[in-house]
Amino acid sequence: MNFLQKETRVSIYIIKASAFVILTSFSLIFLYSFFFELPDEGPSISLTGTDFFGVVVFAPFVETVLMILSLRVFLFISRRSTPACILNAFLWSAMHSMIFLLWGFFTLIPFFVFSMAYLTWRTKSKKMAFFVAFAIHALLNLSPFVVMWVDELN
Repeated sequence: MNFLQKETRVSIYIIKASAFVILTSFSLIFLYSFFFELPDEGPSISLTGTDFFGVVVFAPFVETVLMILSLRVFLFISRRSTPACILNAFLWSAMHSMIFLLWGFFTLIPFFVFSMAYLTWRTKSKKMAFFVAFAIHALLNLSPFVVMWVDELN
């Protein structure tokens, strides 16, 4: 995943990583739905301001803070970045599965990317690293709202 190497401009990095996690997540959802029916009891969000704030701002902020803490634990245990990021991704995937089973499957790769992004940018600063991981997460969470908004226009 060469795109996870630090770019000279943080905005380019965020755009590339966000595009990757959005495309992989939607591809996995599409692939799954091609073979299986998506259950009706999935997570429910609407186009309200409260849902938007909770899903796009609040949840990524809180989850990024907690993700960094768990990543530090895995780094202490493994001492290597990639295994720590994989373990962190599995942890966050499992936690999302407790809310909605398929959510865990669809969030495994994104949480690996969030973790790698944090580690990539923390050499510049921990604040920058937090912002990058948060921004990628927020843009991923924004994508269902864009899909719903486009659907509302039609």
